[in-house]
Amino acid sequence: MTPRATDSEASRPAWPQPQTADETSMAARGINALRRHRPAMAGGAALGLLATGLALAWLPQQWQAFADIELAPPRTGNNGRIDDGAGPPDAAVENQGLMALSRPVLLRALANAPDLVVRPHRDPALALRDQFAVRRLPRTMVWRITATAQTPDIAASLANGVANAWVAEHRQLKIDAATRLAASLEARLPALAQQLQASERAAALWRRQHALVAGGDASGASLAEKQLADMNGRLAQARAAAIDARTRLERFSAATPGDDGENISPAMQGMRRQMTDLARRDADLATRYGPQYPERAAMRAQIGAMAMEISAERERITKTLRIEADIAAAREAAMRRSLDASQTEAAPQGGASDQAIRLRELERQAAADRTAYEAALARLRRAQEMAHVADPEARIMSPAVADAGQRLASPFLLMIMGAAGGAIMVLGVALLRENMVDPCLCPEQVATDLGLARVAEAPMLGPGERKARGHVMQPATTVALRPHSRFAESFRAVRMTLEATRAHPALPTHPALLTNPGLPEPRRGRIVLVTSGQPGDGKTTTAIGLALSLAEAGHRVVLVDADLRNAGLTRYFDLRAHLGLADMLRAGAPFASASVRRANMAVVPAGAMAGGAKNPLSLVDISAAPLLHRMALAFDHVVVDAPPMDVTEDASVLLRTADTAVLALRWGRTPRCLARRMAARLAAHGKLGAVMLTRVNPARTPRYGSPAVQGRAAMRRYFHG
Repeated sequence: MTPRATDSEASRPAWPQPQTADETSMAARGINALRRHRPAMAGGAALGLLATGLALAWLPQQWQAFADIELAPPRTGNNGRIDDGAGPPDAAVENQGLMALSRPVLLRALANAPDLVVRPHRDPALALRDQFAVRRLPRTMVWRITATAQTPDIAASLANGVANAWVAEHRQLKIDAATRLAASLEARLPALAQQLQASERAAALWRRQHALVAGGDASGASLAEKQLADMNGRLAQARAAAIDARTRLERFSAATPGDDGENISPAMQGMRRQMTDLARRDADLATRYGPQYPERAAMRAQIGAMAMEISAERERITKTLRIEADIAAAREAAMRRSLDASQTEAAPQGGASDQAIRLRELERQAAADRTAYEAALARLRRAQEMAHVADPEARIMSPAVADAGQRLASPFLLMIMGAAGGAIMVLGVALLRENMVDPCLCPEQVATDLGLARVAEAPMLGPGERKARGHVMQPATTVALRPHSRFAESFRAVRMTLEATRAHPALPTHPALLTNPGLPEPRRGRIVLVTSGQPGDGKTTTAIGLALSLAEAGHRVVLVDADLRNAGLTRYFDLRAHLGLADMLRAGAPFASASVRRANMAVVPAGAMAGGAKNPLSLVDISAAPLLHRMALAFDHVVVDAPPMDVTEDASVLLRTADTAVLALRWGRTPRCLARRMAARLAAHGKLGAVMLTRVNPARTPRYGSPAVQGRAAMRRYFHG
């Protein structure tokens, strides 16, 4: 019978019950989880420390050194650049900063400092790039180069080498741009000079042929002539603008990828920077994976898409520059037509002759050609000066110093992080296991799930607690050799629970009770079935401990091994070759021959014929009930070690004969759902007598429920041995 509360007990005042785990707060659950998993977390922390120590010993130490470079702000204003709003305002600055890790800069650094230490790689520039990081300091034009190496000296040497190469590359790029501009102007200057000479020669020849004075006749310039002179000046400006637009179009059309000619567009600079970054990432992937690797294929697709965007942007810029050149040429043509029309209208009004008008036209042409030639000559001189003496756009603001280097990470901090990571990982695995398996952990929670007043707890015994007489004994033997231990007390709790359920059953009157010469005269007894849900839950140890506890109380006890498929009790007493239950069931062996005396009780092993039984279930179903009833007439208690209920049906057959049952559950292993299912099956027959929670860890069990006062020092006052 299940020890549930009776009506008289229900009328008593209820004592305050401790809160279960579900009723506690989340903070209390977290604290309990940390406390109950302290040993596992300590082990995880030790493993983390060990792994971190080995990693620090195996991996070289890393040091960092910093070098700061100040860049000149980008030029603004009408300098020939196109601002289409496609990129951020500081796109040019970002592009200059990322140039520090470009291949030309890294190759220049290796060429200038061959003693730089780089990791072995088929591409030295790529290996050197992996040791650097570049970032812009907030709200400044200062860029910080961070180098990482095995020693502070090497890190400082790397940072300074790349910083010097970066400054030199900036200066060289400026010189190259000025040189290309000078070459372009030198190629155009002879044509402009010839055009100027031809226009001046034509004006001088016209004056000599018609005996005219330069600038008109002696009567002075009229209002119409002044207007014509003003329009002539605007025509010269329009012609200069058209020449400048054509020059920019030709420079951009002839520029190769990465040249200074492309710098007229911030959007183009940003795309080139993205293309460089994608190429670097693809090169990194090429060192580790083959061409068919998915990430490499995706990277090549991105590079192709970016190349198409660059091509489209280049076509758009070329189209824009061509439109600007066409607009400038159209403006010049329109100005010329307007001038021609004004000259036609002013001819009859001004009274000037056709020869004077023609002379002024030739002079205006010569003046426009002279303006264009002088502007080109001035730009050529500036470009030549820049090609020889270029103003630096970058300077080293703070070189890297070996003494100012710092470790990439403190070993002490890494050790702490390793220990914390190991502890957290072990805690996570333990909590994940608890949530996935949901084992029986809290005795109060198990009692609530099964509808019992209490659950007996058999503590887990360590090697020191199991040692006696110079050797390590089995856990069940502790009940007999150390009767004052907490382990033995748990079986007394089961015994008291069974004795409190109900009195001994009435004498059976089954007609199959045949006379067995080995059994004494009938007397009243009780059949106690000990089972579990799954193998390894401790049912055999529970059966032996319960039988020893009953024998200790003066009861006549017979312990029967009814697990014919896996005779653990027979192996415990080393009775494999002895006659037993199977021989009594199949061949009618007498009880005296099939039983032995052990520790003030009779033990019936599985029997020598247990291994040959083809169908143990049918054997138990047909013959076990009369035999067990006959034993109950001779003994006070018949403790039957039955197979697990969730594995075979043998226990269900034996349950029909038993008066009560004890369910063994393993702490931390048996799922709560299985425990509820097994208890429901026993309770359906009205035979759930007691529940034993085996292999309980006393140090962790209180933390799964409400914090109970179960200190070891307090327990020693009541238990010893």
